[in-house]
Amino acid sequence: MKTLRAMTVVLLLSSPAWADNVEARARGIGHNLRCLVCQGEAVEESNAEFARDIRALVREQIKAGKTDEEILAFMRERYGDFILMKP
Repeated sequence: MKTLRAMTVVLLLSSPAWADNVEARARGIGHNLRCLVCQGEAVEESNAEFARDIRALVREQIKAGKTDEEILAFMRERYGDFILMKP
Protein backbone atom coordinates (compact mmCIF):
# COMPACT_ATOMS: atom_id res chain seq x y z
CA MET A 1 0.00 0.00 0.00
CA LYS A 2 2.80 2.41 0.86
CA THR A 3 4.50 1.68 -2.46
CA LEU A 4 1.32 2.48 -4.37
CA ARG A 5 0.89 5.71 -2.43
CA ALA A 6 4.52 6.69 -3.09
CA MET A 7 4.11 5.97 -6.80
CA THR A 8 0.96 8.09 -6.90
CA VAL A 9 2.78 11.01 -5.29
CA VAL A 10 5.68 10.70 -7.75
CA LEU A 11 3.28 10.62 -10.70
CA LEU A 12 1.38 13.66 -9.45
CA LEU A 13 4.56 15.65 -8.81
CA SER A 14 5.88 14.86 -12.27
CA SER A 15 2.71 15.76 -14.15
CA PRO A 16 2.73 18.88 -16.33
CA ALA A 17 -0.54 20.08 -14.79
CA TRP A 18 0.97 19.97 -11.30
CA ALA A 19 4.05 21.86 -12.50
CA ASP A 20 1.85 24.50 -14.12
CA ASN A 21 -0.09 24.85 -10.86
CA VAL A 22 3.14 25.32 -8.88
CA GLU A 23 4.29 28.03 -11.27
CA ALA A 24 0.95 29.82 -11.23
CA ARG A 25 0.82 29.77 -7.43
CA ALA A 26 4.45 30.84 -7.13
CA ARG A 27 3.93 33.80 -9.49
CA GLY A 28 0.80 34.82 -7.59
CA ILE A 29 2.63 34.74 -4.27
CA GLY A 30 5.65 36.49 -5.81
CA HIS A 31 3.47 39.40 -6.91
CA ASN A 32 2.45 39.86 -3.26
CA LEU A 33 6.04 39.97 -1.97
CA ARG A 34 8.23 43.07 -2.17
CA CYS A 35 11.85 42.82 -3.23
CA LEU A 36 13.77 44.23 -0.26
CA VAL A 37 16.60 45.29 -2.57
CA CYS A 38 14.50 47.12 -5.18
CA GLN A 39 11.75 48.02 -2.68
CA GLY A 40 9.38 49.24 -5.38
CA GLU A 41 9.10 45.95 -7.25
CA ALA A 42 7.51 42.64 -6.45
CA VAL A 43 9.93 39.72 -6.24
CA GLU A 44 8.27 38.28 -9.34
CA GLU A 45 9.32 41.35 -11.36
CA SER A 46 12.77 41.94 -9.88
CA ASN A 47 16.08 40.64 -11.21
CA ALA A 48 17.88 41.14 -7.90
CA GLU A 49 19.59 38.12 -6.35
CA PHE A 50 17.38 38.47 -3.27
CA ALA A 51 14.26 38.21 -5.43
CA ARG A 52 15.61 35.11 -7.19
CA ASP A 53 16.29 33.51 -3.81
CA ILE A 54 12.77 34.34 -2.58
CA ARG A 55 11.20 32.94 -5.76
CA ALA A 56 13.10 29.67 -5.24
CA LEU A 57 12.09 29.56 -1.57
CA VAL A 58 8.42 30.08 -2.48
CA ARG A 59 8.56 27.20 -4.97
CA GLU A 60 10.25 24.93 -2.41
CA GLN A 61 7.53 25.68 0.12
CA ILE A 62 4.77 25.03 -2.42
CA LYS A 63 6.34 21.67 -3.25
CA ALA A 64 6.50 20.93 0.48
CA GLY A 65 2.72 21.32 0.66
CA LYS A 66 2.49 24.76 2.31
CA THR A 67 -0.58 26.89 1.63
CA ASP A 68 -0.29 30.39 0.19
CA GLU A 69 -1.21 31.82 3.59
CA GLU A 70 1.47 29.75 5.33
CA ILE A 71 4.10 30.91 2.85
CA LEU A 72 3.16 34.57 3.23
CA ALA A 73 3.14 34.20 7.03
CA PHE A 74 6.60 32.61 6.91
CA MET A 75 7.95 35.45 4.77
CA ARG A 76 6.38 38.05 7.04
CA GLU A 77 7.81 36.40 10.13
CA ARG A 78 11.25 36.14 8.57
CA TYR A 79 11.48 39.58 6.88
CA GLY A 80 8.84 41.71 8.59
CA ASP A 81 5.70 43.39 7.28
CA PHE A 82 7.61 45.36 4.66
CA ILE A 83 8.07 42.24 2.51
CA LEU A 84 4.34 42.25 1.82
CA MET A 85 3.32 44.52 -1.04
CA LYS A 86 0.11 45.24 0.88
CA PRO A 87 0.91 44.82 4.58
